[in-house]
Amino acid sequence: MNYLEDLKKELKRLKQVQKYDIKRLSAKSNSKYNYYEEGMKQLLKDQETIDNYMEFLNNYNNILNEKSMHIDKLFDEIKTMRKLKF
Repeated sequence: MNYLEDLKKELKRLKQVQKYDIKRLSAKSNSKYNYYEEGMKQLLKDQETIDNYMEFLNNYNNILNEKSMHIDKLFDEIKTMRKLKF
């Protein structure tokens, strides 16, 4: 389950980057634009850039959904096996 928790933390971080990006794009002054851009850069990790962070966000979202569905399916199988056993 630590894997899912790590994914959730990464998603939270990338959603914060997305919020900064929205504010950056709607900024009226150059100083606000630079402020939010620097905030984004601080939150980004290794291979992530301002241009490709959305790809990472979408990938993490897809992975989290797939893993959660897989875990739910496994729990359903366990319940079925328990019913068959008794």
